[in-house]
Amino acid sequence: MDNLLARAQQSGSVRADARIEDIKVLLIGILQATEDDGTFPDRIVSILCDGLRG
Repeated sequence: MDNLLARAQQSGSVRADARIEDIKVLLIGILQATEDDGTFPDRIVSILCDGLRG
């Protein structure tokens, strides 16, 4: 995951200040908010990805 994030940041696809820990916290929050059923609603994932864009 570290390499994937670093490459995305180098290409400008992901904001430079994003860290793996940030992404983990966000994904855990989504799981908790969706009652931990393992599904990520498309709209919420889209909002998360928009926020990570560089």
